[in-house]
Amino acid sequence: MKYLNQRNFSILMWFLFACGIFFHWFSFTRPIVIRLTDIFLLLMNAGVLFFLIQSSHDKKIALWLLVTVSLTYLAELAGIHTGKIFGHYLYGNGMQWKPAAVPIVIALNWAVLILASWSWARLITRKLLLEILAAIFLIVAFDMILEPLAMKMDYWQWENGAIPVQNYLAWAFIAGIFLLFLKSLKISFDGKLLRQYFLAQIIFFLLILFLIP
Repeated sequence: MKYLNQRNFSILMWFLFACGIFFHWFSFTRPIVIRLTDIFLLLMNAGVLFFLIQSSHDKKIALWLLVTVSLTYLAELAGIHTGKIFGHYLYGNGMQWKPAAVPIVIALNWAVLILASWSWARLITRKLLLEILAAIFLIVAFDMILEPLAMKMDYWQWENGAIPVQNYLAWAFIAGIFLLFLKSLKISFDGKLLRQYFLAQIIFFLLILFLIP
């Protein structure tokens, strides 16, 4: 267990993202790594959350995660079956574990990304309003980078291939609610690994989107 530490997990995380970029490059390995997306996201999020909880020593972080993951999943359920929250979209074959047509890991990943965006925002400012706005900006910017890749990799598809502005507005609103909830709990934790995970995903998305046909 002596090798199970945050530094080693960080190294492993960057290595696996690099492997993902490499294997996406080849057309014959790309379908395989795309089908492993759920497993990869589950393992990465589990690792990040393990060290987050370990560094926090605050049981309220578990409460925030439970509430945020549950309500985010319900928002996705309502969104995909009604089209009234984010717009009309369907999850594709790039995501595998989809009870009720919504992948479980999506809600988990969004919760972690909201935490990460808040951690980045706190490096910029400690004023409440600016902190929340900066975190919302980061999470929406993240989604704007993700959306074209998601369609390219068939994670999900938007109706008529057009990403609605409604989607970004909805995520800004949802992220804002959970950021305010997080702030109200006054939880302290080490956000270094969260910030790395956020950055690693952005680099991964951009390289896949622009370098791989």
